[in-house]
Amino acid sequence: MNVNQRPEVALAFTAQLDITFPVPLDPDGKTAKRYGVYAIPTNFLIDREGTIREILIGEVFREEKPLRDLLKNYFPSL
Repeated sequence: MNVNQRPEVALAFTAQLDITFPVPLDPDGKTAKRYGVYAIPTNFLIDREGTIREILIGEVFREEKPLRDLLKNYFPSL
């Protein structure tokens, strides 16, 4: 989720990082506040039922392997 940015700024940022998945916008920061996000980036792992399983603060996924290792805890077939 992109917080406190105009849509055109958020789109330019995701394009620069070659992000291919949808990134929701939170231009006024209300959703971030609701979830207690006070640091950027904050990553949430949400399961299929909508339960938050992990909250990770900071740049924890610079490499793909740590993300895959975390996801294997919840999706062993990965």
